[in-house]
Amino acid sequence: MNNYTTARNYGLLWGTISILIYLTIYLVTGAMDTGAFLGFIIFAGGIAVMYFIGLARRNELGGYLEWKEAMVHIWIGALIATAMTTLFLVLMYNYIDPSLLEHVKEVQIKTLEEFRGRLGDAETEKQIERIQDSNPFGPGNSALIMAGGALLQFLISCLVALVVRKDNPNSLASGQQKFSDRF
Repeated sequence: MNNYTTARNYGLLWGTISILIYLTIYLVTGAMDTGAFLGFIIFAGGIAVMYFIGLARRNELGGYLEWKEAMVHIWIGALIATAMTTLFLVLMYNYIDPSLLEHVKEVQIKTLEEFRGRLGDAETEKQIERIQDSNPFGPGNSALIMAGGALLQFLISCLVALVVRKDNPNSLASGQQKFSDRF
C-alpha cells in the first residue's frame, strides 16, 4: 500500500520551515546569505527530516520497511520541500526584493574577479558580461535548480533509506524458500 500522506506532510513541514528560515535571515540581515555554518545546519536538518520520514513510514507498516519503499517516501517528502523552497526563492529574488538579485550578481562577479589571472582578461570580461545579462532565478535557471535539487535529494534519499530500512525476517525466509524450491 503506497500512502504518501506522511511523506507529503513531512515535506510540507520541511518546506515551510525552510522558507521561514530564509525569511528570518532576510528580515534580520537584509540579505539571503546563509553562510557556511548555517548552511551546514540547514543541510543536516534536512537529512534529519528525511530520516524521520523513513521512520514514520516504517512505523506505519508495523516496524518493517523495504529499501525501495523507504527511498520513495523519503524522496517524495524531499521533492515537496525542494519545490516549495525553490518557488519561494524565485518569488523572493524576482518579485519581493529584486535588489537581492543584484547582490547575487555582485557576489558572482567578485568571485570571478578573483580568478581573473587564471582565466585571462578577455574571458573574465566575457563572463562578467554574461552574469550581468542573466537572471540566476529566471525560468531556465530555476528549472535547473529544481532538477539539480531533485537529483541531489534522490541520492541522499537512497543513502538515508539504507539506514532506515528494516527487512521483515519472515518475508526473507519465505523468499529464500521460494527461490530454493526452483532448483
